[in-house]
Amino acid sequence: MTASRPLPRLLARNLLLPALAVVAIVNTVISLYYYAGVIRAMYIMPAPSTAPLEEPPALQVALGVAGLGTIIVGVYPQPLIDLARSAVLLLKL
Repeated sequence: MTASRPLPRLLARNLLLPALAVVAIVNTVISLYYYAGVIRAMYIMPAPSTAPLEEPPALQVALGVAGLGTIIVGVYPQPLIDLARSAVLLLKL
């Protein structure tokens, strides 16, 4: 029978969790500052130009293919699931 080790649990509960909470709070403040700048640029600052952007034909084709692929996989995902299962079985040598 192994002895219970309460010290690591106590340290993890009393030192690690408050440290993780501080890191989470700091990250939240940084992200709020960043996204406030994005919102300010989108809604408050004037647009640098009102002219429509020119999209190259290659970009239009790439976006169309990506959108069509997303719709197909979303509506009928079974072939992709079968392909993933066979890949997993193949990797389990």
